[in-house]
Amino acid sequence: MTEAEWLTEDDPTRMWWFVEMKASERKLRLIACACCRRIWHLLNDERSRQAVEMAEQLADGLITKEQADQYLIRDINDLPPLGIDAYSVARSALISHPAIIRAVPSLAAGCKQSCVESRLDLNQASPLAN
Repeated sequence: MTEAEWLTEDDPTRMWWFVEMKASERKLRLIACACCRRIWHLLNDERSRQAVEMAEQLADGLITKEQADQYLIRDINDLPPLGIDAYSVARSALISHPAIIRAVPSLAAGCKQSCVESRLDLNQASPLAN
């Protein structure tokens, strides 16, 4: 992939495949966080944004894996999950498992697409849309 292709690429999964074998765990986590930042406007729940920020802190060594795990455990116990949505995507960036981190770009793209489709469905159902 050339720099020009990288700068115009819309598919985060393709971008991930390009860097996956070349990047450290830290860089991969930061790429996962960047994918979440691309859908930041969809992260309406404060838990989502906090999970992304904590994942960035984990990547930068500002918090430990144990602190991240404690947050995830507390989060599960204190607050009901919101389902497979923007929150799940953001939370996945914080989980310390390579397969889950690897899924974040595709999850973020899917979340964005789902939001677009939901808006289209709402517009088609709305009497104001006609």
